[in-house]
Amino acid sequence: MEENLIGEIIKLEIGPITLFGSHGLYPEEKKLPREFDIIVKIDYFYKGIFLDYTKVVEETKNIFNLKAYDLLEDMALDIKNAILKNFNNIDIKDIRVKIVKHKPPIEHVEQFSVEV
Repeated sequence: MEENLIGEIIKLEIGPITLFGSHGLYPEEKKLPREFDIIVKIDYFYKGIFLDYTKVVEETKNIFNLKAYDLLEDMALDIKNAILKNFNNIDIKDIRVKIVKHKPPIEHVEQFSVEV
């Protein structure tokens, strides 16, 4: 069965990975942890090796907890680059990382997100 997949593009979507952290530019964002959802989308050519999505989740959590990020764009880019580096045996064609921040300290805004 797996032989039938060789040469096919596999589209993998992981998430949302829900984590709590103190990321943001403003002081109040650094004090009070907030809920974040991270969605990772990876398109890759199957060449006999499946991408281990549990390791993608672990790598995402490691980057999220590495430091307090001022900008979600920087965190998303770090997650993307870590996945590309640690899965260099997989023929990744496209990778997108979306981070959703819930209840930011902005009046009338329930959430916002970035994607790289």
